[in-house]
Amino acid sequence: MEKSVIIIPSMNPDERLIDYVKELIAHQFPKIIILDDGSCQETKDFFTTLQSFPECTVLTHAVNMGKGRALKDAFNYYFLKIQKIFPV
Repeated sequence: MEKSVIIIPSMNPDERLIDYVKELIAHQFPKIIILDDGSCQETKDFFTTLQSFPECTVLTHAVNMGKGRALKDAFNYYFLKIQKIFPV
């Protein structure tokens, strides 16, 4: 798992997303990319909390672009920024 990267597209999450990410971290996943896909303002604090975890990177779409676009953008981020650090 030391080379695994988790990608999570999310829109308007609740506290369960934070619990899930904490569980992934406890299972020693070293890198988690979370994409906020146009969430409402009321849920932004969840993403701020997740960004504070060293294992997490939070990317943001200003408006909802759909799960497919969220995954593509997260994969693109991985290939441009992380692949050299966490090659699969």
